[in-house]
Amino acid sequence: MVYPRGSQSIGIGTRDLGEQTVYDANSNPYQAFRTHFEINCGLFVHDQRCVQRLANIETAGVTNTLDDDSLVILLGRMLQRGVGAVIYANRTICTQLDILAKDKTNVNYTSADVFGKPTTLFRGVPVKLVDALLDTETAIA
Repeated sequence: MVYPRGSQSIGIGTRDLGEQTVYDANSNPYQAFRTHFEINCGLFVHDQRCVQRLANIETAGVTNTLDDDSLVILLGRMLQRGVGAVIYANRTICTQLDILAKDKTNVNYTSADVFGKPTTLFRGVPVKLVDALLDTETAIA
């Protein structure tokens, strides 16, 4: 695990808050012991070719500016040309990819039934939904 330099507790901290009065869903009080846990850890990427990012994709407007060529370039930069990779996207981009996948003349996008769930694939790489990625993020210069 990677943790902050100088951390006293290897990135894991606890704070005992003791016994406190708390309330249930019906506003009935009861006594409970509370402890606050905090974990500060990081991710270390051994080879930068293992992680790629496609930013500044337009998510609104008349034209769809999601460019398949950019995805092909990113996968080409990865080790083994993206074998074992996963594409993470927000709901809007996932929807755009689903629309492209339904077009039967498009050979890059497919839909598969992975573990009983329909999954959109781009050149064999699964596309997964991550709601933490927002349409409102500031564009990168």
